[in-house]
Amino acid sequence: MPSQSPKQSTDVPRNWGLSYKQMRFAQLVFSGANQSAAYQQAGYNPPGGIKSAYEMASRLARNVKVANYLHHLAVISARTERSATLSRQRKRELLCDIAEDSAKPGDRLSAIVVDNRMTGDDAPIRIEGEITLAGILSDLGPSVGLPSADSPSLAALAQSPGSSDSDTVDVESSPTD
Repeated sequence: MPSQSPKQSTDVPRNWGLSYKQMRFAQLVFSGANQSAAYQQAGYNPPGGIKSAYEMASRLARNVKVANYLHHLAVISARTERSATLSRQRKRELLCDIAEDSAKPGDRLSAIVVDNRMTGDDAPIRIEGEITLAGILSDLGPSVGLPSADSPSLAALAQSPGSSDSDTVDVESSPTD
């Protein structure tokens, strides 16, 4: 296979049929340069000054091969942008992998913190009303595998002697010697 000349772009197949100047013009236009400036920066020297540069650049931009190459650059750019941008779900999957599989506890904790920020789970919550053990167990029960509030075992726990249904705890003081 013959080697490419140093001026030929390696991301353009030979069948584009573009000269170096045409490719450079298309790349400059794609990167945001106006057509007249791109025409001159690509190495073209229009014989009639600025007006001629504008006309020649406009004609070059309408060239089928140049237009196809511009389209190719746009497609490649969009594809690259999509692959470089992680979706929210993919980020959460990666954080989950770190939280579950990392050997370093600091990394695991950091992944959980970042995930909580992403989902809003780190937002403070406000609790109004009375907090009771029975209420907490009733609310958490189904999600953590505890018996439901109306199950006999939970009712017996709540009614057992010495259990309290309030948020205070009675502490017996021991006599001091």
